[in-house]
Amino acid sequence: MKMVAALKTFLVFFVSGVALGTAMATVVLIFDAIWTDCFAGIPGTPVCGDGVLVALTLWVPAVGTTMGIAFVPLLAGAVLAAVGRRLLDRIPLWYAAAILPLCLLAYLAVGAPWLQETPLAYRLVLVAAFEAAALLLGWWLDGRHTDRLPAITWLDPADAGKP
Repeated sequence: MKMVAALKTFLVFFVSGVALGTAMATVVLIFDAIWTDCFAGIPGTPVCGDGVLVALTLWVPAVGTTMGIAFVPLLAGAVLAAVGRRLLDRIPLWYAAAILPLCLLAYLAVGAPWLQETPLAYRLVLVAAFEAAALLLGWWLDGRHTDRLPAITWLDPADAGKP
């Protein structure tokens, strides 16, 4: 039954990281689209309504951007969280914090992808901040140690007495 809990932990950490990255990238792209189209005042640019229409559909490229830049660190964090769940029966906060350097190493191992040319130190700081937020969100959502998420009792007999 530890395998089911480890799989749940993997999915929670990975999906929450992708969702967080998509939300962050969407906000940045929306701000950029609206700022450029609405407030620039450059003749020949689309009107503000077009900027808002584009902003409403920017979550699609935001998913691609998140998967392109942060797929390997998110995958490494989710796998390490699942291993921690399997070994420790829960994910303590110190364990989630200890995963962060390994996620940065995973980011460096794939060549530190980015959309535009920026210094490596800048990229590492941004990826570290994003990955720390993703790990904290995954740790909070996993929540088995405080019963924040409902347990499926017919899959895990150890959870039979919990509400």
